[in-house]
Amino acid sequence: MGQRNQVCIAISMEEPNTDINVNLPLKTLCRMLPNAPSYFALYRWATYGMSSKSGKLVKLETVRLTGGLGSSISKYQKFIDDLQD
Repeated sequence: MGQRNQVCIAISMEEPNTDINVNLPLKTLCRMLPNAPSYFALYRWATYGMSSKSGKLVKLETVRLTGGLGSSISKYQKFIDDLQD
C-alpha cells in the first residue's frame, strides 16, 4: 500500500489575538470585556441602542459574521465614549 499524506497542524499555545480592531462574535467579545456584559446586553445595544447623556441614540457598531453578529473592542470603546457625550 502507498503512503498516506500526513498533515501537521501547528497549534499555538499563545494568547488569542487581542488586536482591538479584529471583529469577534458577540459571544466571544462579551467574555473579553471589562465588567463582562452579557451577550444579550451587547445584542440589545447593537439593535436598540442606548441614550447618551445628551439624549442622542447610540448603537454598538456591528458586522455580520457567519455565526451571527460581531463587533470589536475598538467599536465597543467608541460606543462607551459616545454614551458619555
